[in-house]
Amino acid sequence: MKDCVVLPGLYGILVQLLLFCCCVGVLLIKKVREGSRRTWLQFGLDSSKQFVGSGWIHVLNLLCALVMGTQMDECDECEWYWLNIMLDTTLGVLVEYLLLRLVMEALNTVLQEGAQDFRTGSYWRGGDFEVAMYLKQLLVWLLIVTFMKLSMVVLMILLAKPLTLIARAMLKPFLANPKLKLIMVMIVTPMFMNAFQFWVTDSFLKKQEGDQDHEAFSRGSVTSPLVGSIGGDDNEAANENGAKHVSLRACSTGKVQITLNRHLADKR
Repeated sequence: MKDCVVLPGLYGILVQLLLFCCCVGVLLIKKVREGSRRTWLQFGLDSSKQFVGSGWIHVLNLLCALVMGTQMDECDECEWYWLNIMLDTTLGVLVEYLLLRLVMEALNTVLQEGAQDFRTGSYWRGGDFEVAMYLKQLLVWLLIVTFMKLSMVVLMILLAKPLTLIARAMLKPFLANPKLKLIMVMIVTPMFMNAFQFWVTDSFLKKQEGDQDHEAFSRGSVTSPLVGSIGGDDNEAANENGAKHVSLRACSTGKVQITLNRHLADKR
């Protein structure tokens, strides 16, 4: 039986192109579902950071599969690549999120006002697009994905035996057909797992909508038109009820006065 080999010539390249189109489609669907909350330009800038980072991770995955697959006799390249994909799109996403928050906290402490350039999703200053801000955020993101990849590789080395057993069990139905196994490893699995990864990562890579609302709230500029209308309705209702009570009291007083006059007239 021939072992599964990652990227066997033109066939593997076409597989990767198809996967790239699937990833683009996932982000486009997410943008359409969002509506107009994010401009297409800002969406393109946010997505480009993901694509550059994913391309870099893909290169690292191929290198890891080639190196680790040849060193481990019990596991071929496709099985190691499958493990890379599964770890990167699950535990790796969590690591990236935590690292991004940690890096931003550190930058805010060290740079203070200068850390605004690194705030993810912010590319404009005074209405003008700043290339430097985009490049700074891209550099930070590449460092984060690199550290994530290194941590996943260390995890794979430490847990090589149990992870190998898991990969072999999941890919066992495709062992007799290397090309079908390649499709499973490099199309089916990445298509679903990268869809999850891209969707979640875009949610914390884009500019957070709550930032501006929080600033507006702290300045006291956020008002609710319902407050005034509710208060007005309550006052009007109170005035109306008060008027009714006065009218009822007036009516009752008038009736008592008329009855008393009639009683005095009868006595006379």
